[in-house]
Parts: sequence; C-alpha cells; structure tokens
Amino acid sequence: MTKTVLIHLCVGACLLACRPEKPSADADNQSVQTQKEDVTVVGEKEPAEKAVQPQVAAPAVTEEIPISTETVLPGTSITKNGEPVKLSGTPLEVGKPLPEMQLKNAVSGEMISTSSLRGKVLLISVIPAVETQTCSAQCRYLEEKGQHMGDNIIRITISRDEAERLQKFAKSEESSTVMYLTDREKGAFGVGTGLEMADQNILARSVIVVDSTGIVRHIQVVPEVTQLPDMDNAFQLALDLTTNAAAPAKSIGAPAAQAKEAANQE
Repeated sequence: MTKTVLIHLCVGACLLACRPEKPSADADNQSVQTQKEDVTVVGEKEPAEKAVQPQVAAPAVTEEIPISTETVLPGTSITKNGEPVKLSGTPLEVGKPLPEMQLKNAVSGEMISTSSLRGKVLLISVIPAVETQTCSAQCRYLEEKGQHMGDNIIRITISRDEAERLQKFAKSEESSTVMYLTDREKGAFGVGTGLEMADQNILARSVIVVDSTGIVRHIQVVPEVTQLPDMDNAFQLALDLTTNAAAPAKSIGAPAAQAKEAANQE
C-alpha cells in the first residue's frame, strides 16, 4: 500500500515537472509585437533615411587617363589614337633659348611677348584643344597641383583654341594663377617649336620648363596625344630651378639627344 502511494506520487511529480509552462500575457503581447515589426506591409513607404542612397564621388579624371613618362623630339612625329601624325616647325631644343614670339592672353586680350616673361621660371603646358577630356584634365592639374609652387614660377597653358574658348574655360574653373595664351591667329608657337600637328592646326601635347634666363631646360612631347604628360616631373624640375638656377634640369624619359644636351650644360 505504501509502495503504491509512493509510485503514484513520483509519477505525478514527474508529470508536473515535464509539463510546459503556459506563456504569460506579457510574453504573448511581446511576441505579437515582434512579429508585426518583422512584417513588411505592401505599399507602405520606407522611412526617408532608408530611401536616400549615399552619393559616390566620381573618380578623378587623371585616374582614367594614362600618364606617359616617355617623350619624342619636337619636329618628329607622334600618334593620335595609334595613327601617326607628323610634327612640323623648327624643333625646340633643351639648352637653347625659347624663341621670341607674340601670343594673345585669352583672358585679358593683351599680347604677351615670350621675352617679357624672363626673370621667372616658366612652366608651359601645351594642349591641342581645351574642350577635350584629356586637355581639361591637364589644365586642371596645372591649376590645382601647381598652386604651391610660389611666385617665382609662371604657369602657362598654350593652345591654338580660339581666345573665347580658353577664356570660357578659365572663368569656369575660376582660374586666377594660370596664364592662358592662344596661338590661334598666326600659329607662331607651333612653327617656332616644332610642335605643330601637320594639317590639323593644333599643337602636340607637351610640357616645357624654361629657366629665368629664357633657356629651355626640359621638354616632354607625349608620344600618344591621348595621354597626359608627366606634370609632376615638370613641377619638380621647375622648383629645382628656383632653388639652384645654375644647375640645369634633367629630363626624365628624354631621348638620348636631349640627355646629351643636358649633360653638356653641366
């Protein structure tokens, strides 16, 4: 009799222990609320914060355009999209004076003589047409990256664009430290430097550094006109000339003839 009661008590206790607890009313409410939050109602607008997509900055133009460290001699030939183009005119040479010529300041309208610029180092960026992507990138690089160069260096952009086009670009960029010169009327610059692209009335893409006495110290004529010149190299060479005017600049990537000419100046 005692054993039977004990067995019944043990079985009852086990049943009570194994029976699941009934959820409380608060727990039920919390579960229902959670389910409601997870359900997306069709047609309901997302909050404004979620709807706005972050704006990704466009890559810099120079990241998309190849930069060349190579050069060809003025008066030889280059390529345009792989097609050969002859350069006409009298070839500019390292170690020789920058030819005397008159160019029009596209912003002020006044005529500028190259000899009037002596006394300061000239960093000349030569472009075919300012409204193209590569030329615009070259101009912006000269403007933005060259601002730290100081007052002893004059930064110049030269092209055969109409003065109005150069002026429009300069104003759109709010350029105040770069001189924009046009060779549109007579083509004197291209003829006097060997940088005229024959039968196209545009200039070959290049960068030139002239010392304070008017002597050319660096020339890079980009072999493929759709590529950018090595502007950083030209910047450094110009800066070197302001600190040590007696030491000639050495052109990186220059042909043997230019390297020999630079060596003879030492």
